[in-house]
Amino acid sequence: MIMRKRKMPLTAVPPAAQGLVAFRSRSAAALAIALAMLLAGCATPPQEHYFLLESAEATSGAAVDAAAGGYAGDLLVNVAAIPESIDRPQLVLRRGPNEAGVLEFDRWAEPVRGGIARVLAEGLGHALPGAWVSTSGLRRSGESINLGVSIDAMEASPEGDARLAMAWTLRRNGEETASGGRLELHRHLAATTPAAAVAAWSSELAEAARDIAQAIAAAPAPSQDHKGA
Repeated sequence: MIMRKRKMPLTAVPPAAQGLVAFRSRSAAALAIALAMLLAGCATPPQEHYFLLESAEATSGAAVDAAAGGYAGDLLVNVAAIPESIDRPQLVLRRGPNEAGVLEFDRWAEPVRGGIARVLAEGLGHALPGAWVSTSGLRRSGESINLGVSIDAMEASPEGDARLAMAWTLRRNGEETASGGRLELHRHLAATTPAAAVAAWSSELAEAARDIAQAIAAAPAPSQDHKGA
């Protein structure tokens, strides 16, 4: 008698079992994602760095000789305008043409407008030791000069060039006319880092303070009509 083998049909996976397999796969994927997020949360967060514009270089410049026309009255410093692009807590550096990068973890330790005014005032105070220099509007005597400053650019490029462009005006109290000038200064960065850019801008502001001090010292004394105003 010949025995014939009978092929058994493959048993299909029941729908309930298919759902269980899919659920386990999704659970494993969700667990892997949760584990990755937990490990990322345990990682060390980026450290913030805070920077200040420094006026230390101003002390290296020679003071203006008061006997040769140095100013000894009040000097009120007002930074009237700075670009909106840099008027923020984060440092902003150029990345290329028409492109700038906001450095989220490299920040100013004080409002940048106030830092610019402080460095200019300290540099002017060193160059004009007889003057009363103030950024708050406080006065010591009747004679005063109002220094208005407008920062047009304070930037650093990827090629290592730090640039400061500014305009300034001098107006004596009681006088309607004002004198002034413009400056554009460049420094080569020692390194293309935020710290190097801040150091270069500090150096440029110190140079600007010395140039403005020379202009103040060389300006003619006020007329007798305005002196008592």
